[in-house]
Amino acid sequence: MKKQSVHQWLFVVVLLVASLFVPNVQAATSEIFEVGEIRSLGKEVRVPIVIHQTQQLTSLNAKISIPKNQQAVRLKSFEPAGIFASKDFRFLEDRDAYTLSLDFLSQAAKEPNLSKKRTVVGYMTFTLTDAFIEGTSIPLTVETIYAKGRNGADILFDTLPGKIERKLPVGGVISSDGPSAAAAMRILQHVDGSNLITEEEMRLSADVDANGIINQDDAELILDYVTGKIHSFFTIATIELDNAAVGGEYYAKIEVRHGRGPYTFKSKGTLPAGVKIDANTGVLSGTPKTARNYQFTITATDGVGNTTDRLFEVTVVDSNIIQVDKPSTVNVRQGEKPDLPNRLPVTYKDKTRGFEPVIWEAVDTAELGRKLIKGTVGNGEFTITVEVNVVNENYIKKIEITKSPFMDWHTIRLHATSEVYSVRVNGQEMHHEGGDIYNTNLVNVSAGSNIVFELRDKYGNLLETKSELLLPKK
Repeated sequence: MKKQSVHQWLFVVVLLVASLFVPNVQAATSEIFEVGEIRSLGKEVRVPIVIHQTQQLTSLNAKISIPKNQQAVRLKSFEPAGIFASKDFRFLEDRDAYTLSLDFLSQAAKEPNLSKKRTVVGYMTFTLTDAFIEGTSIPLTVETIYAKGRNGADILFDTLPGKIERKLPVGGVISSDGPSAAAAMRILQHVDGSNLITEEEMRLSADVDANGIINQDDAELILDYVTGKIHSFFTIATIELDNAAVGGEYYAKIEVRHGRGPYTFKSKGTLPAGVKIDANTGVLSGTPKTARNYQFTITATDGVGNTTDRLFEVTVVDSNIIQVDKPSTVNVRQGEKPDLPNRLPVTYKDKTRGFEPVIWEAVDTAELGRKLIKGTVGNGEFTITVEVNVVNENYIKKIEITKSPFMDWHTIRLHATSEVYSVRVNGQEMHHEGGDIYNTNLVNVSAGSNIVFELRDKYGNLLETKSELLLPKK
């Protein structure tokens, strides 16, 4: 083994040991019956059944099913776990390839005490066949749930159905079995440059904190998960919020990743006057009234009580420009300069529209990943951010646009790399004509207008969004 690899493994071991001594913290929530959401590219997968916030239980009866009109997934077995596998409970099951019925009855002299806030009932094992296509999912439905607790009182569970997705597990990186020390080791190899992670599905699996960059923090979080310090990678993915202008319509959405819906959001601190947050969607919206700097913390809670928060800062300016049309994410090859627009459409205080120059800050594209770049619009009072995605290769090789001389349509041909699996233009699916070429005809699109391409990989991950101008025929 190379000396460098030995040092990396020693680092992983140190982090593992340190993680064992950090307590697990989880927010309080109502009594919940949860069927897990699991990702896998393997042949089998184990899906947990978990109950939350239930202290005592005398009986539990549940029926869980998968659709019968599919050949992708089959139920193989169920294994009770922890106290549910002990002599404290009698256990009966009835199952076939599509349905599992569970019946637990307390055998103890008094109600068994489920002292933990999170108790695993057991694991369902499913067989995943070759018919299970990458990027698709199979729902796991809770058909019935009956339970009794202390003194025979009914327990009214909130239910969270599950699903199995044909994707790499979050934190799995190199394995369909989920997070592991080997996955953390693979991330450290990427960080030191010895073995870069370039495939988008693997990158998303490794970026467990969802900040767009794979670094040592991701490796440490994976080890926290492996050692039981955390049970979820739930996080706020929104890094920064755009600034705003007095009198302009403000809209921003707090994006979360790796949790269980439904989600709730709340703010602490001072939101811009005139702006409110929707507790169910995480959308910040309204018309700012007062020019000043605002700081506030957004806390998000997922369906099983996991919480995450982030501090944000928004500056409201009193400017003649009250709104700027934000450009879409720009892809740039590693080490090259991104092609950013030098003018952007704006709305002025009198509600008229126009274009203003924009000056972008310098961006370092030496490191793969997503970064936020600030731009100063017009006279410098209004700023905006755009996401720049640094990739190891350009997904689009060439775009060919031809206007029909006889009919009102444009023929579009796009040459892509092998990682591209599907392409849409203006929301319309392009035909894969073979090799790495996609084509379609666009009707009633005038010269001088913009068309927008969306490229995705076989897992459904968005690889690139690109805007192209339809130039008039010379």
